[in-house]
Amino acid sequence: MKRELKIVAAAAMVLVSSSAFAQTKPGDDYVQQCRNENVTLYWYGGPANCFVQTSRGNVPITAFFDATLERTKVISQAGVGSCTAQLNLLRTETQVRQVCQAVPAQPFVQVGAISYGCASQQATGEVYWTSTPGYTYTLQRSIGSIPDFYPADRYYSIGGSVSFTYRLKATDANGVSGSWSYITSTANCTGRMDD
Repeated sequence: MKRELKIVAAAAMVLVSSSAFAQTKPGDDYVQQCRNENVTLYWYGGPANCFVQTSRGNVPITAFFDATLERTKVISQAGVGSCTAQLNLLRTETQVRQVCQAVPAQPFVQVGAISYGCASQQATGEVYWTSTPGYTYTLQRSIGSIPDFYPADRYYSIGGSVSFTYRLKATDANGVSGSWSYITSTANCTGRMDD
């Protein structure tokens, strides 16, 4: 009997977990977009000097530096002090480097929300987006401390004082889905009947 109860409980857990959509954060499903960029490097170095003001007057300090990308260096001399020296420009060098940033996978549609105010202690409103012919849209919602998203209607009526998040994903006619877009708001209509 105990073994049968364990099997039933395990099956119920699988059913519950498969009905929810695991929560992700905005940007988790973004893709890397990269471009090449020319960067000019300025190399400084060679002999450099500067002066330390002492009771004996200005005392020069000299040093030699290998090629560096730093334009200034601090030179120190025991018994005299330290000063900052400007280094000479030795050469310039152009390099091509790849610059990448995370961007939404296309097709990407931004989701928004309009609040209609409070009605019978319920926060009411509507989620909206710009539709494209031939696209299908998946809308999901997470409320309060519930860590998962569930299918949702674009019109909402939510009680209590909780935050809620909607997310929207567009899929084109070829079955290609973009990244989720998110919007978060707060229901705060407890004790308020109508706005």
